[in-house]
Amino acid sequence: MSNGRPTEVTALLDSSQAVQSESLPQIAPTVARLRTLEVHHIRSEDVCPYTFPSRSADTAFSLIVLLELRASRLRRRIPSRDVWEHWSRDTDNHNEILEQQLNTLWTLFLQEYRSPREIEDALWIEFPVDEGSLRTVRGMFIHIYFANLF
Repeated sequence: MSNGRPTEVTALLDSSQAVQSESLPQIAPTVARLRTLEVHHIRSEDVCPYTFPSRSADTAFSLIVLLELRASRLRRRIPSRDVWEHWSRDTDNHNEILEQQLNTLWTLFLQEYRSPREIEDALWIEFPVDEGSLRTVRGMFIHIYFANLF
């Protein structure tokens, strides 16, 4: 910034308030633990076992974990000619349960007034995927990816 005015080198997002992904937990261990549970037994404490400095960060982590869990379940579906497998997959409502949990999570977050910054944080905070990896993920990216699949 020059004299309080933006310049070409000014960051597009104000990083002074941004949560740094290096200080955040990885999502992979939580997703792996949730894969061992029955979907209808998953509680909010299971989805977000951490304490974050803001409700936005808590919501962001939970959204990403649930979306990644849903994605991993969809990736596991292997095409089969077996009629029984098709029928049992069609009656499996686990993805519907996950979608309901996602909807409830987002609705509860928005139930109270949220500033544009809080909403932006919930959608754009990036979390590391796993230890030793530079790959990060944001809730908005996963959401956009799956919105385009169907």
